[in-house]
Amino acid sequence: MKFSNDWFEGFKPHLKNILKTRNVNKILEIGSFEGAFPCWALENYPHIDFYCVDSWENSEGYQETMDRVYKTFCKNTKNLNLTVIKKDSRDGLLDLSQNHIEYFDLIYIDGCHKPDIVLSDAVLSYHLLKTNGIMIFDDYLWVDRHREHSISHSPKLAIDSFVNSYFNKLEILSQYDIGRIYVRKK
Repeated sequence: MKFSNDWFEGFKPHLKNILKTRNVNKILEIGSFEGAFPCWALENYPHIDFYCVDSWENSEGYQETMDRVYKTFCKNTKNLNLTVIKKDSRDGLLDLSQNHIEYFDLIYIDGCHKPDIVLSDAVLSYHLLKTNGIMIFDDYLWVDRHREHSISHSPKLAIDSFVNSYFNKLEILSQYDIGRIYVRKK
């Protein structure tokens, strides 16, 4: 397996803790990039039913061509038993909602960073998450440094809106690591 960055490395200890202390059998990842999470998860926890939703289309803020990223994902995951939904997150989540309401034990949101899309991902994912399931938002503190007023183009705006709107239906778990927010569905 080959990855162009080590973004996932710092996340592994926190995931190990979650997977060790909770009964996680079904994971949904929104935004799979080169496949680091499913590769690691299925190598260490082969019983997990893993779903990836990503369009792998060019996205504002990335210099890399997503065609290369998708080819890398395919090479990295070719021998893994996982479900890949190659669609934008809204369409992929709507497709999943046809048969998978309250299906997933863990949902990891790390797709498009635009607030309207992050908020849509969170709301649609909420209905796919089991009671007591964990939803993890990545890049909470990410900002687009190329924009003035970059907070308005940050996932933080959407994550805060979602958490505030669903506050009586969620428990905010202590932040395991800086930059990610962990919530449990009540």
